Amino acid sequence: MTALFVVEEWRFILELICAEFIFVTPSAQKRDHFWLRCAGGIVFCVCFSLLYYFLTLIPFENFVVRAAAHIGWYSTLTVLSLCLIVFCYRISFGWVLFCGIGGYALQHVEYVAVNEMFALGIFPQINNYIALYVAIIVGTYAALCACAGLLFRRKLRTLGDLPFADNFPSLCFYSLLLVMLIASAFMAQTLFLNNQPKYELVSPNYTAGIADIFNCVFVLIILYAFCCVRERDRRNDIVNQMLINSKEQYRLKKETIDIINGKCHNLKHQIAALRRMSEEEREERISEIEKRIMFYDFSVDTGNEVINTILAEKMLYCTENGIRLYVSGSGKRLDFMDVVDLYTLLGNALDNAVESVMAINDAQKKIIHFSLSEQGDILFIRTDNYYEGKISFRDGLPLTSKANEYYHGFGMASIRRIVEKYEGSLAIGTDGGIFTLQLVLPCPRRGEKCAAGAMQA
Repeated sequence: MTALFVVEEWRFILELICAEFIFVTPSAQKRDHFWLRCAGGIVFCVCFSLLYYFLTLIPFENFVVRAAAHIGWYSTLTVLSLCLIVFCYRISFGWVLFCGIGGYALQHVEYVAVNEMFALGIFPQINNYIALYVAIIVGTYAALCACAGLLFRRKLRTLGDLPFADNFPSLCFYSLLLVMLIASAFMAQTLFLNNQPKYELVSPNYTAGIADIFNCVFVLIILYAFCCVRERDRRNDIVNQMLINSKEQYRLKKETIDIINGKCHNLKHQIAALRRMSEEEREERISEIEKRIMFYDFSVDTGNEVINTILAEKMLYCTENGIRLYVSGSGKRLDFMDVVDLYTLLGNALDNAVESVMAINDAQKKIIHFSLSEQGDILFIRTDNYYEGKISFRDGLPLTSKANEYYHGFGMASIRRIVEKYEGSLAIGTDGGIFTLQLVLPCPRRGEKCAAGAMQA
């Protein structure tokens, strides 16, 4: 086992892992003890890759058998690198395949250009200078990964896990693309070889090398175009959802205005009636009106004007529809959040709770509890409400019961996206007929910017 052999085997697995991490790190959720998992997994993969030495000791006489063993070994290492991704991140199987495709294509471009064309053809003496050879490999691969990162990372961060749903068409597409990529890479690579009994590389076939690089670059272009299409689809989804939200907000505002106009109209007639009453009747009537006014006094002071506005609006709507909304806690420390994000977050959370209890016939269960609390630098936002029927989940989020599932399911997804933007977490519970939504947000210390704000800047 020579130093060059070790370099080549370690090079493949390490380059492949680095390339795959480019496609997974922008938005994938890390598992617990991530760095320990990552370090241990990489060490295992590196050690496993050296087992190829024992494969080279087998005296294969048939060229096809030797080629099959060669393809099978490096396909096994590719699968092993994908297992490392699953070991370190919580991601869908479709996303794993996407990483495998992008990582293998990126690694193979560098391998063919540096190893097959430069080290074998242009400057074969480089194999005698291991340190220089390693420096060239590291430099060229770092530059290639930097270019790929600039192209893909922003789009993948924006899309999150949107393009990687584990549905049958997507999985078939990704699987077929990965198999075709590996097959085309090895088919082109065999053109570098002549049919010598020892399966040794003699002279490069530059046409085959260029074709191999073209295939890999073409696959990367397909992945990039796919991300662009999904980004465009996501923008269209957001625009459509904004239109739906605007209609819903208009309806709610109109109902609120109608409620206020109705109360003002009744109050006008009551004032007119007061003028015709005796002193004793007038005092009694005024006391009754005061009680009603107190009932509609929705001045809530949480220490945050945005939250106060949302709660006042929701309380008025709840009161008119026989729903009791109880509020507790302070929202002073939520001032680090963007106003639109905070309004969207709490608005969607309360709207979901209202929608759930509106479907309940038992008036005693038309109750919503909304609480704000904190523990150290961690903030908790929680809603509790009764619900009826069965709640189904997809990707950790409850499915909507509305007819237009695609658009109306956007609300809970928006909540999760905003929470993750501020590096928080979302927990959902359904116990004893009570639906619980709890949002956990880390609060930056005074004078510090939150992670979301720093990233946007």
